[in-house]
Amino acid sequence: MNKVKGYSLLTVMLSSCMLFFSACSDKSVEGEWCEEKPFDHAEYDRSYDIYLEHFDDDEEDLPRLYAVSDSLFKAGEKAGNYAVQINALVMKTVACSIKQDADSCIMLYREGMKIARQNGNQHLYFSLYNNLCHELLETNAEAAMCEARNMLDEANELDNMDGRKYSHRIIGDIFQYRHNNSASAVKEYDMAYDFAKKAKSTSVYMFDLEMDMALAYVSNGQMDDAKKMLALGRESEEFSDPYFQTSYNITLLSMLEKEDSVKEEFNEIYKKVFEDASARSRFYDEQLLDWHVRYLIVNGQLDEAEAEIAKMQSPDTQKNRLAEVYCARGDYHSAYLIKERMYDIRDSIRYEINMADIISMETELHNIELKRTTAEAIAHRRFTIIVAVGILLLFVIVTSIIFIHRQRIATKRLEKANSVKSQFLHSMSHELRTPLNHISGFAQLLDSGVCDDDPDAQRESVRAIVNGANTLTHMIENSMLIIDEAGEQRMVEMSCADVENLVTKVIGQVHVEEGKQIEIKKNIKLPDAFVLKSSDIMIMQVLTNVLNNAEKFTQEGSITLDVYLDSETKPSKLFFACTDTGCGVAPEHREKIFERFFKADEFVPGIGLGLSVCRVMADRLHGSIVLDESHKGTGARFVFSVPV
Repeated sequence: MNKVKGYSLLTVMLSSCMLFFSACSDKSVEGEWCEEKPFDHAEYDRSYDIYLEHFDDDEEDLPRLYAVSDSLFKAGEKAGNYAVQINALVMKTVACSIKQDADSCIMLYREGMKIARQNGNQHLYFSLYNNLCHELLETNAEAAMCEARNMLDEANELDNMDGRKYSHRIIGDIFQYRHNNSASAVKEYDMAYDFAKKAKSTSVYMFDLEMDMALAYVSNGQMDDAKKMLALGRESEEFSDPYFQTSYNITLLSMLEKEDSVKEEFNEIYKKVFEDASARSRFYDEQLLDWHVRYLIVNGQLDEAEAEIAKMQSPDTQKNRLAEVYCARGDYHSAYLIKERMYDIRDSIRYEINMADIISMETELHNIELKRTTAEAIAHRRFTIIVAVGILLLFVIVTSIIFIHRQRIATKRLEKANSVKSQFLHSMSHELRTPLNHISGFAQLLDSGVCDDDPDAQRESVRAIVNGANTLTHMIENSMLIIDEAGEQRMVEMSCADVENLVTKVIGQVHVEEGKQIEIKKNIKLPDAFVLKSSDIMIMQVLTNVLNNAEKFTQEGSITLDVYLDSETKPSKLFFACTDTGCGVAPEHREKIFERFFKADEFVPGIGLGLSVCRVMADRLHGSIVLDESHKGTGARFVFSVPV
């Protein structure tokens, strides 16, 4: 998170330089974009020199910077040079950023984007869009994510590599520095890196991205990949610059911090970073303090570290480092309480941000509806005049046809939504009725006293009631899990599980319907005393759903659960493969069975949520569940994997 904050002013400083490189391209545009209009490069170069001459992060000089940017904008407007206008707007964002006026920065970036779009320059447009997302990331990660995905959609539509690399990188930043989801960050950074190479990005951009990727690899435990990125950065032509050397050393520190055997090297690099960054303290104040605390923790100076933590401005960073101090002292209970409080606060803040976004969107929709109503009223009056005169009768007819067509499309969408809702209600009401009837019927039988003298009948009735209650509980849990989309963002509670005992317990809970001749087998091939660090509750949920699904569609034969470890993958994975001798999955249903409420056979009990829940659980465990289409013979084979 410190890295994101530390980049805010630096990003604005480099933005003019980035815009200059992108503005020199003459790539064509398509769709609703107009043809790119040329501009005077000499005048643009002069405006860039003016920008560098007047840049200063001293607040006393801000009025001068505002005045220069306003004059430059007017000069660019008069000369018809839109790139100079955009450069003037970016110059003004520097002043706004120093004043920490994020709203004004966002407004200025949007104004620049509008000018770039009107003049057909995709590269200026996406460079400004990138800066806009970075500005939002400082205060509202959810809004930044929304804008980044919108930018990706637009870049895909225009087939623009710059837009793609920017959007994937910002999404990676959000996962890495806001959501603490290094695995997802690595995927986004990898895509950004591929697009950056295709776009032939500058060595400055590639170096900075390689350092981000190295940090994400370190957080995700991919040390070999992190070392490769550091090696690429060291080979870069930018490495001779002191700023980039400092950035490299900071990334190297993050990797060395994870390796206890290189404590001396960590201390040596730390001292170099401290000396180099102190010369540019306006960009590194908070980050230097953070690294000083980490240095003290690594070297066991815990009391000094705790005193320095009190000076930090970021509450999240304070709590993280304080938890590390407690862990170093062996006080894991206090560290746990701090982390638990952090996650509670983050959940609360995220809820408030989401509610604010919803209210904002509702207001925007209301304004749009008001504008639309007003526009329709004006159009109606004009239409009455046109009809009276009788000049544009053909236009009226065509407009009416288009309106009717759109209404039909909207009606079909509404009908589809109602159909999905009706399907859910129908399935729930039908499937709930069967276990409820069992529970009610056998309960009445016990209450009547008919079974008082027959213990076997009593036990059979109680067993039927218990099975009905378990079925209801399983159905309700599946429904809640699939509806609880917010649960995907919560941290998974990890535990150490004995896999063999876990599998035995799950198999013992599978109920085989009376009359079926099915043998449930297990085949476990794991090292002695193997323990899995994951969520045993979620793994049991997935295995229970998969085995119950296999039991539903198997009349006779066997259901085999194979458990094995694959150490060749990076990271290693534990596989659970469930193979049955049932009816199998029809080819036309293989892509649909993981969808919500889908049922291949309407006559088989269930509401079509079991496999959907499995897919949700697997995703939250950073694993996967698939239908093995290479399986030969009768039945089906589902493979569930989780990282070790």
